[in-house]
Parts: sequence; C-alpha cells; structure tokens
Amino acid sequence: MDYARLLFSFKGRINRAKYLVVQLALLTLWLTAWPKLPIYLSSLWILVAAIAMFWISTATTVKRLHDLDRSGYWAIPIAILNRVSLAYYGLFLGLSFGVDISIATELLLVMVAVAMSILATWIIIELFFLMGTDGTKPVRA
Repeated sequence: MDYARLLFSFKGRINRAKYLVVQLALLTLWLTAWPKLPIYLSSLWILVAAIAMFWISTATTVKRLHDLDRSGYWAIPIAILNRVSLAYYGLFLGLSFGVDISIATELLLVMVAVAMSILATWIIIELFFLMGTDGTKPVRA
C-alpha cells in the first residue's frame, strides 16, 4: 500500500500495526511541532496542518474500522468524542481550580468525565488491540 493511499484514502483496510504507527506518528508530530510553531507563521498554515492531521487520522480510523468489519461511519462519533472530551476536560479542570460550584453540579461533571473516559477506553481497546477480521466480507461504507 502506498503512503498516499494509506494516509488519505477512506477505502480499504489496515491492520493494528499500521494504524498504531500512523496514530503514534501524528501524536508525536503534534506534541513536538505544535508548541514550537513560530509566531510568524500565519494561522492559515496552522489551519492547513490541523486539517491535514485530522484527515489522516480519520482516514486511517475508517480503514481500521473496515478491518474490524464495522462501518466507516463509526469514525464520526469517534472523532466527535475525541474533540468533545478535549474541550470537556479543559472546562472540567478549569472549574476544578478556583470556581465555586455546587456539589450536585460537581458530581454531574465527574459522572460525565467517567462515562467519557470509559467510552474512550473502549474505543482504544477496539482500534488498537482487537484483531481484525479475515477480510472475506465486502467493505462497507
């Protein structure tokens, strides 16, 4: 499989190893390059890089879902959960330090955080650790 098809196409299947390599490469790129971006870079280039990384992550997730014999459309709620959890945990940590909220609100925030963590853990187990199917079934959209 050539790299362009691996990274940008939504068709086909990839195994756990290829998926893990791509996702770890994206994470490494994000953690090393993002904080060190020069101030003089226009926000357009940063936006293009973020969109490209999101596209690559979504395309490889779709192919990994195909390998698990699941619809590629499951990548949509996975991407939404990832983005919502980032925003939620940022809000949750901001509320935890110095903002006075009621016990009921705090308990609700903790329950939502636990539920999102359990769901995200299951997604990680599915995508990174479960073996794919043998590939005899046709790939669904």
